Amino acid sequence: TLDGTSWRFVEANNSLFGVSGSQAFKIYKKASVNTLYASPVGIAPPDAAPTQGPLASGGMTGDYDFLVTWYNQYTGTESGRSDVLSLSLTSDNAVLNLAGISAPAAEVTHIRVYVRKQSLGAEYYRSAAMEYDYSTSSVTLDLSDEDINNMTLTAPAVGDHAVLPDNIVDLAWHLSRMFATDGRFLYYSKLGNPEQYNLLNYEFV
Repeated sequence: TLDGTSWRFVEANNSLFGVSGSQAFKIYKKASVNTLYASPVGIAPPDAAPTQGPLASGGMTGDYDFLVTWYNQYTGTESGRSDVLSLSLTSDNAVLNLAGISAPAAEVTHIRVYVRKQSLGAEYYRSAAMEYDYSTSSVTLDLSDEDINNMTLTAPAVGDHAVLPDNIVDLAWHLSRMFATDGRFLYYSKLGNPEQYNLLNYEFV
């Protein structure tokens, strides 16, 4: 017990996870830092979409959509997606203001920016360079169609990387997935990451 509450603890991916039926948290260590950190399980999605900054001359022409996610480099956990910013550009750069998005700083190290050009397809992509320190206030992108077509890193699907409900009573780490139950539903995580779920993927207990 912890503070008179019965807890279930499970180790996965060098982190300790605990659930009590009303709370869920993890304890992890940052690389090269001899300090343990405690935070909620999973990362809530950004609370707002990026906003448009001042237009500047560039090479982007067409209708574009942008979204962002939070990322923790120490646990490898990414949040679900934000709302979408849509821009119609004519020989412009895309300037995205990020300062209005509130980060849960204890859990977040980076913000990831994803883009799609509507005429090129429905999926959102990013390059490895489109990952920025979480405190970044704005980014400027000048992406050709070839740049976008060469991107291979895809955004989480709608509903993916959801945070577990607080009423989880038991956990099990098995075959690189975390299985979590509230006594009625059995949820299972994304392969290799015990903090990323789609809550529509469940089995009845």
